[in-house]
Amino acid sequence: MGRKLFVFLFALLLLPGCGTSDPPAASNSPTSPVVLLELRGTTSDISAPFTAAAGWNVSWSYNCTASTTKKFQVVVYDSNDRNLGSAINESGAFGTGVSKSFQPGTVYFRIFTSCTWHIIAKTLHF
Repeated sequence: MGRKLFVFLFALLLLPGCGTSDPPAASNSPTSPVVLLELRGTTSDISAPFTAAAGWNVSWSYNCTASTTKKFQVVVYDSNDRNLGSAINESGAFGTGVSKSFQPGTVYFRIFTSCTWHIIAKTLHF
């Protein structure tokens, strides 16, 4: 019985490491973009301000087939109403695309068009 008890106690000393796992390693997978603002419309508009903590861009689409003026423009303004440039400046019956990237900050859009449109501002995919 003494030998069986010794083997049993020895096995108990080895068991604490069994069945455990190391904590998960930090993920190196890229983060998914976060939607900062999504808007749809059929005429010119001004968006609500939004804040981007990192770089961001705008996915967009427009359809001017029912409009006499085939123009779609979205201009970015900062919280001091300073024009930061056009995110989108398109003409034609319709189109889709992704804008250049912009720096972090609080901004809003002024949309100039008589077309049907859809824009989504989102953080960049890192």
